[in-house]
Amino acid sequence: MRRVITAIMAAAASLSAASAQDAADVFGERAMALALNTQCGMFTDSQSAVLEASFLQARNTLLRAGTQPGQLDAVQTDIQREAARKPCNAPEIIALRETVLSAYDAYSRRLRQEFPGGTFGWSARRPTGFETPEWLIHQDTGTVDAGIARIDGENHLAVTVPGSGEFTSAVMILRDPAREPGLYDPTLGGMFAMPEGAEWVRWAAPDYAMTRVFASGRLGAQTVLALSDEGAERVGYRFGARALAALIERDPREAARIDFLNRRGERVMSHYFEIADFAAALAFLRAGDRNGDGAVTASGGSTR
Repeated sequence: MRRVITAIMAAAASLSAASAQDAADVFGERAMALALNTQCGMFTDSQSAVLEASFLQARNTLLRAGTQPGQLDAVQTDIQREAARKPCNAPEIIALRETVLSAYDAYSRRLRQEFPGGTFGWSARRPTGFETPEWLIHQDTGTVDAGIARIDGENHLAVTVPGSGEFTSAVMILRDPAREPGLYDPTLGGMFAMPEGAEWVRWAAPDYAMTRVFASGRLGAQTVLALSDEGAERVGYRFGARALAALIERDPREAARIDFLNRRGERVMSHYFEIADFAAALAFLRAGDRNGDGAVTASGGSTR
């Protein structure tokens, strides 16, 4: 495995040697543990979620440093092949399991975890148990609040933005990987301006390859108020399982666009949030799941 980890480090050009070493080592170790868990059943669902969160963070760090997804996929495939040749009772496998369980004990007790991104990241925390709506995974771009909100005992993918009653629906716009498998620069290398109000957006969905996921419902005024700063007039929408799955599948360097529509279906305005380590933050939330708290409500949210 050392050979493939060295290859990852060489590709992570923008990281320091120490950072590349750390990210590559974590990526390789967690990929091995996940592969061994598949064939040996060494970990519980909650322990596997911790493994997945750590693996995804390392993978996304390497992606942001310039490593290509195909390189990481190839390394992971090599690791899976190596794992398939190892007996489940091998001493090094038992030692790896103990290492993972030790890390799990510490990780699962954390109440909060930060997941930095390129410009914006995610803050994740365990549910408080109170009935008041609260963000469990949250990104604040200064305009958009996005993430997983706990509302009436259920978790929802949600967004809120400044506004009042001028919107009647919202739609999430993401790159369609079937029509555009690679990252897309909306400025075409600087020939065009960045999206207005979101000059930090480097990668987004192209017009010729968009996946649209419609909101499954509007958040109530009291819910939006509880999720927002006091006195701020905002409007919010929740999205279902299709949007959640799409965010998890996208490259962490991309941005998701939310279009807000009037009653005639016309776009009133658009806002963006960074996908970043959303998948890892969600895995962190699920890692602390004891009573189903990590589940996200899956209803609604048609695509086209």
